[in-house]
Amino acid sequence: MISIERKLSVSDFNGQFLLSQDEKIICDKWHVQDLNGWALSHHDSLRLIEVTSNDATGDCIGWFLGWPINSSGELIYESTIAPFTKAGIARTDQLETFLYCHGGRWIFISGTAELPRIYLDPCGSLALVYALSGRQIASTTTLMSSDAKFGHRWLETGVEEFPGTNQFFPLGLTGDKKIARLMPNHYLDLRTNKPVRHWPLNDIPRVNTAKETAELIDTIVSHVKNNLKALAGDAQLYLSLTAGRDSRMLLACSKEIRDRISCFTFSDQLGTGPIDLELAKHICQHVDLPHETVPLASVGTALRDEYLRRIGYAGNAGKAADFLQAAGKYLDPSKIWLIGYAGEVGRSFYWLKNDTKDTKIDPANLLQRMNLPSTPQFIEPMKAWITDLDSLDFYGLLDMMYLELRMGTWAAPHLYGCAPIRGVIVPLCHRGIMEAMLKLPVEYRWQQNLANDVIRTAWPELLQIPFQRMPGAYGLWLYVKDNKIAPRINRYIDLLGTLRGRSRTYDTLYNTARSIYRGIRKQ
Repeated sequence: MISIERKLSVSDFNGQFLLSQDEKIICDKWHVQDLNGWALSHHDSLRLIEVTSNDATGDCIGWFLGWPINSSGELIYESTIAPFTKAGIARTDQLETFLYCHGGRWIFISGTAELPRIYLDPCGSLALVYALSGRQIASTTTLMSSDAKFGHRWLETGVEEFPGTNQFFPLGLTGDKKIARLMPNHYLDLRTNKPVRHWPLNDIPRVNTAKETAELIDTIVSHVKNNLKALAGDAQLYLSLTAGRDSRMLLACSKEIRDRISCFTFSDQLGTGPIDLELAKHICQHVDLPHETVPLASVGTALRDEYLRRIGYAGNAGKAADFLQAAGKYLDPSKIWLIGYAGEVGRSFYWLKNDTKDTKIDPANLLQRMNLPSTPQFIEPMKAWITDLDSLDFYGLLDMMYLELRMGTWAAPHLYGCAPIRGVIVPLCHRGIMEAMLKLPVEYRWQQNLANDVIRTAWPELLQIPFQRMPGAYGLWLYVKDNKIAPRINRYIDLLGTLRGRSRTYDTLYNTARSIYRGIRKQ
């Protein structure tokens, strides 16, 4: 029974939810439904979709919450039929095969007493936390605790928030010792209130031949196109286009729906890199697509606090400038925003030069690669996570570290910080895409061939423009200047700075180096 009605000012907490046996949220733009004794409170931007059995009774076997996309390229709105009877849900392989043929951004809540579970989408992009005592599950700690905060005191880091913009609580941890986060590839068993890994349970073998690799690329392109087709059928789409690879891959897969997509790029006022804006404009002119410049500005304390509250204090407020302030001011809220996360799974994000598949696994080193401290509160769960994936080699472990930890426990919670908009979706979120990326050959991934081959398959004209620099000789000069020459001169300046005052020669060299540096930065 619901004994408490909690009134929160969360009317614009887009895409958030609370599933509780004790409480429900009474607020504008929120709905409350009874799901087998649990009260589901959810923002009206989240769809609740009944899943029924395929027998004559058509019994409810559970619910999708969010934006599930089926294998026919359709965004599911009201209900869908599973390819098995109600009794068939007890076969977990049947259920999971059905769930993970869906892309999009969602959770699945089982509606049967035989299998009370909650599953995440393949990237955990509709993030979920749960009370260790049971009885409450939510999008963020903010919806579960009025005292939600960073919790750095119990982590013994001595600061009130993460110093780095990409830092986060990994491994299912949150800022509250009484609340845990469900990681991708795990379900929450509602009988035991424990997370259980459901994938991968064995090694994921990599392919060896060019033919097999090409087939994997075709699989990735097909799934991305399927997701984009479904979203374009629901609304106009925004793509945040940069000079990098992942957003270009999404653009390439959007060729067939180009009349439904417009691109934007955040401006350079906060040091995001001028090449992003210049190159994005050039790309859009090249293929005749609309492009908008979205200015960034400094964020005040009140907005930073609001952002942290929205994401449940899961990370730093660095993305408040773009996700919340700029998006809220300049983006059309009736559109769906495509986020280019998850491509790094196929691009060896955490691999280092000297790594091999047999590199010795060191929990502290893995935390260091994620720019996280080696506190006991992180080391011990890291050891357990490593043991849980002992069927994978070192490369596979690093890939799962990106998918489950950086994507599932850093990137996904930040999506809740976005300004109210129709939807914020990761088009690369599909089990078929993740599995295909993990199967790509090691050497292929060292060479960063994924984006090139996806683009060559989907929209080869986009490969006429290089990544991370403007085309032509002048573009090459700018790239070398900014990425090779300027950093070397800057290191030289730092060295000479330690020698200033010792002689006129050192002082002259220091001043000359600074003049050269300022000169090339202005070009």
